[in-house]
Amino acid sequence: MRKGLQSLKVWGNTINDLLVKWPILKDSLFPANIQESISLPELSPYVQYEIGNDALANEMQDFFEKYLIELNERDDRSKQEKLSDLVLFWTGFSSLPTVTSAKIVVRLLQKDANKVFPEADTCPRVLFLPTIHEQYPAFRNAMDKAIEYAKYGFGKI
Repeated sequence: MRKGLQSLKVWGNTINDLLVKWPILKDSLFPANIQESISLPELSPYVQYEIGNDALANEMQDFFEKYLIELNERDDRSKQEKLSDLVLFWTGFSSLPTVTSAKIVVRLLQKDANKVFPEADTCPRVLFLPTIHEQYPAFRNAMDKAIEYAKYGFGKI
């Protein structure tokens, strides 16, 4: 790592030299990997639905919005999944993009018995919701289980 920091120059100085001269820069270049709390009012402006307008799409959007409300109401001290966990699953990061124009998209998976869990395409920030669940509790359980097993993201770059 040191070799890399010594090879990259900014304003005629290597990154390593800048860190030695101004140690406070370390936190900007290498932020701590802390999970930030996210509220539903903070998340909502980023969410963009690309799911159509048929009965299935409306039902899945209702399920998802109910799920978002539940995540928002969960206690930060509990071990249950929270909005920040969902954002981590969805985008690979536990924090929201810095500008609201960077939308995080919701789409639907094809109705397929093998597509029980949500899927995420993290680079373009797309969450694919399962459409196989006819009851909300089954949808919620699938969402929670997927998020539980994917709580590890890419960290901060």
